[in-house]
Amino acid sequence: KNTFFQMAAGQTATIAQQIKNIRDIELEGLARFFEQSEHVTWNEFLRYSEYLVRNPAVKAWEWIPQDSRDEIKRYETDARLAFFHDYMIWEKDATGRPVPVSDRKVYYPVYFATPVSGNEKALGFDLASEPVRDKALLQALTTGLPTATGTIQLVQGTSSRKGLLIFRPVFENLSETKKIRGFALAVLQLDSLLECASATPSIHLGLQILQAGSPKTEPGASCCDEFPFNPDFY
Repeated sequence: KNTFFQMAAGQTATIAQQIKNIRDIELEGLARFFEQSEHVTWNEFLRYSEYLVRNPAVKAWEWIPQDSRDEIKRYETDARLAFFHDYMIWEKDATGRPVPVSDRKVYYPVYFATPVSGNEKALGFDLASEPVRDKALLQALTTGLPTATGTIQLVQGTSSRKGLLIFRPVFENLSETKKIRGFALAVLQLDSLLECASATPSIHLGLQILQAGSPKTEPGASCCDEFPFNPDFY
């Protein structure tokens, strides 16, 4: 029994440390990179994030600017000229197909995303158009703290694999009113996170996501999303 608890503690500590490093070191560093730069080019973003993409637990690292209605055309034009000729700010319609964004005061599109391969579909997606993402954005904006969504289906996903987004708000560096510029974002793919932590084939790990305000429950309760590490599960 003691041996089991020691092995379990070692495995779960690895996952906890992985998430902490993503939040406090890697995502924080990306956010400060944008805070210290008035304008970041596509090549500068790729150069900075070269070391970030080595983390296999993170599906994508992204920059999410805050755009007004008057700015989205400029962002689309700049993106098409600089790095992605098909770039468009979009949302999903009722059937899940991409369509041009509706008329809103503020937009939060995916402007940069790396690694590029496998994340092309996420470029231009307006996170404010989807309720779960929009709620996390608003909470991060209100608190000024890193904030995670609940489990979601990733727009760049090709299967039922679930993900989780961690936002870190980025404010104007010299602004006393903390004017928001956008968000640095880490996209976690949850089964990949478990794969990174499990070095022992005989140990089966599961990740349980508890929503804020939910009562503590036993594994398998309906308030939670569970992600067992099982190669055949997905």
